[in-house]
Amino acid sequence: MQWDKLKKSIPPQISGYKYLKKVKIYIPILEIGLSILEKQEVKLSFVFETVLSLVSYDIHDIEMIQKVLGLDKEILKEIISQMAIEDLVSISEMQITLAPKGSNALHEHKKNLVVKSQLNKIFINRISGKLSDEIPYLLDKIETSEICLDSIITPTIEKLRGNHKEIDKIYYRQQERSSSYNELRKSSLYRILDIIYDNFRYMEKYAFIYLNEKDGSLLSIFNDDEDSLYATTLNNQIDKNIDSVMNMFKYKSNKNYAKTIIHESEMKIGLEELIKSIQSRDYDHNSEHANKNYYSSRYLLENEVDDFISSINHYKPKTIYIISGYLHQLFRVHSLIDAIHTNKCEVIIQYSSNESNIENFIVWLKREINGHDVKFVPVDNDTLIDYSAIICDPGFRIDINYEEVAINQHRVLFIEHSAITFSDGNANNLLSDISYSKDSN
Repeated sequence: MQWDKLKKSIPPQISGYKYLKKVKIYIPILEIGLSILEKQEVKLSFVFETVLSLVSYDIHDIEMIQKVLGLDKEILKEIISQMAIEDLVSISEMQITLAPKGSNALHEHKKNLVVKSQLNKIFINRISGKLSDEIPYLLDKIETSEICLDSIITPTIEKLRGNHKEIDKIYYRQQERSSSYNELRKSSLYRILDIIYDNFRYMEKYAFIYLNEKDGSLLSIFNDDEDSLYATTLNNQIDKNIDSVMNMFKYKSNKNYAKTIIHESEMKIGLEELIKSIQSRDYDHNSEHANKNYYSSRYLLENEVDDFISSINHYKPKTIYIISGYLHQLFRVHSLIDAIHTNKCEVIIQYSSNESNIENFIVWLKREINGHDVKFVPVDNDTLIDYSAIICDPGFRIDINYEEVAINQHRVLFIEHSAITFSDGNANNLLSDISYSKDSN
């Protein structure tokens, strides 16, 4: 197991607030490219330096310079024309003289050029306005059902020009990383001309959500949230009912969900002992004790359901059972399709016929897990399933219970409470509510 990852999943305890859930929230990012002018500092070529040296010694006649260098007349004319374009020399009636830039170039053995170029992959955080050239794991698109903060920063070329110093740092870092970087050819950002492209991207963040026990208001805590800017923006946009943020909530259903997690006090103690092991770093000096707490019957931390799902193949199961009255939710939130693909055992999915649009979802699910031995078993309309369970036989059982926490008159936060029970080789205790029988099929 990844102890550092588990540590990040432990919600901070805040007096007067009830912890609700950990939520994935996307931050809008704009990737842009700029057309720029860059000033290049280039070592003088041998020919340029020789011509400038001759002129400095009062040899101004082009024909005389040609004889000294032994160059073809037309080639020398092209060289001198280029030097004039770069303001190194002045030409008048076959005579050349040193320009101020030429004198400096001769003295320093280098010249400065201003050329047009591009600076790509600049990322602008559209909440904080922060500029960067490296943001890992950006997504090109997200589903419309995902939670995403609405942009509050609109970049303009005027604002970017006003941020010349920060963009110059990005330019310098990109120059250093470039495979064509040459110590003899130094360059710097001279001027920002225009935005030449922009692409919308998304950065994944997580927030712990809490409920104020007195007034029912929400509190959110993000990791790496300078001045609580993300949290403040989230709260403001919830107040304004911004659609992409309101995806966090569901409409109230007034359901009384079943509680299939048994021995709740034992499960709670199991989680508390694990948290103590993590916070005291037991895994560094007492790994046996830490592992014992990890593999105990207990409530699960956020994202642990997927951790165990991804480890199913380590248990070498004979059968994977999935029972749920919320199959859409279960497969959308958790990585069950990957687990089915990576395990060659039999899979039995027991679902509620009452679930909304379930037949179409089953068709889609069969297509996604095509080629695997999966049996779909509907439960009749008279049997209510309002929980989920994932059973690795032999191995473990994960129970997922659901709760609606009212936020206002119409909206609720949909909460998952998950707990795990391990079998000792005999999985009968894990299969108490599985109505499917292999013998009767």
